[in-house]
Amino acid sequence: MSRLFILDPVCAQLLGHNLTSLVKFRSYFSSFSYYDSIIPVASRLLPEAFAQENEVEQAFHFYYHNRMKVSDAQGRAIVDATAVLPDYEERMLELATTDAREFFERFSIGAADSLFFPSVDFFSCLAIFEMLRTLPPERAPRLYLRFIGVMEYSCRLYPDPKRELLRQVKDIISRGYPVFLSAEASVYADHLAELLDAPVAATPVPPFHDILPMDDGEEFVVVSPGSGRIDKGFNLLPSIISDFRRSYPRLKVRFLIQNLPPWDLEHNMKSASQIYAAPGVELLPSSISFEEMTAMFRRAHLVLMPYAADIYELRSSAILTESVGHGRQIITSRGTGFEKEVSYFNLGLVCADVGGYVAALAQFSQMSRRQLTNRANQARHRYTTYCLSQYKEWLK
Repeated sequence: MSRLFILDPVCAQLLGHNLTSLVKFRSYFSSFSYYDSIIPVASRLLPEAFAQENEVEQAFHFYYHNRMKVSDAQGRAIVDATAVLPDYEERMLELATTDAREFFERFSIGAADSLFFPSVDFFSCLAIFEMLRTLPPERAPRLYLRFIGVMEYSCRLYPDPKRELLRQVKDIISRGYPVFLSAEASVYADHLAELLDAPVAATPVPPFHDILPMDDGEEFVVVSPGSGRIDKGFNLLPSIISDFRRSYPRLKVRFLIQNLPPWDLEHNMKSASQIYAAPGVELLPSSISFEEMTAMFRRAHLVLMPYAADIYELRSSAILTESVGHGRQIITSRGTGFEKEVSYFNLGLVCADVGGYVAALAQFSQMSRRQLTNRANQARHRYTTYCLSQYKEWLK
């Protein structure tokens, strides 16, 4: 009996894209007919009621309290007081290794099984490697590691955690274990292939979301989602909006912008105040529900993503995937890890500077709704077909 385990120890709360991927990948892979059963496995912090309702197993502690804020089902912060201690990460690596051993024993993991990490994290990856080394390669499960550029190097135990993780990846492959690699962004896949001397597939997140009908009203709506983070271009928005208003005063465009979280807001009040004071702007909370996010996309005609190229050089974006899924074009920055995908699949336009964003806003806002819909649907079709072929080839 072949089983696929979708493993995400960082999936610990009822928000964020880890949760979406964990649940949605199960139904997505079910259509492949490769496995007799597909079992998602998350953190023990994930609310138990949700886990039971969605048939998600829980097997892992949460190893990153020193890096991530985690909330319970009521939105209350879950705090680990030991996260400030100097030996915290050393203990987390030991805990991850214990969790991995118990997971292997609990499910009797063997050669008929496949383990898929939709987003590799440092401690879990090293812990799984430790378990593989206890088995001869012919009795080991197939291991699928998907790199997204977020948690795979989140560790201070080593001077260069990236080098250490990739060293261990090369070691486990050299020992003959069945390990298969992919990355969310194609440029990241090429980067890893160069470092690992091994092929790395490109596996974007498939568009899990349904196409939303586009409003045919007179006002053109631009949304800038993503918790208003600085690395997602929040501080660029005042210049983009003001220059656009000055250059195209007659175009009726409304901006919906997610605000900064409180811990960032106090350090960026100037940008927030400028955005708040700008005409035709709605500031949304930094944290919104799935239903509120869907409602925002339903109002949208275009998605504005002025992401920082230095931060996203090797990364893709969950907002990109949601935009494609909902049938919305995007405008984003040159130099990101998803620039090639935007251009190749015609997902929108890539901009080099504020002037480029202003011109792109003007171009899209003057298109008919029919043009916008056709462009977005064609891009979605090509992107969806590509994703399906990539995953089928990688997992077979």
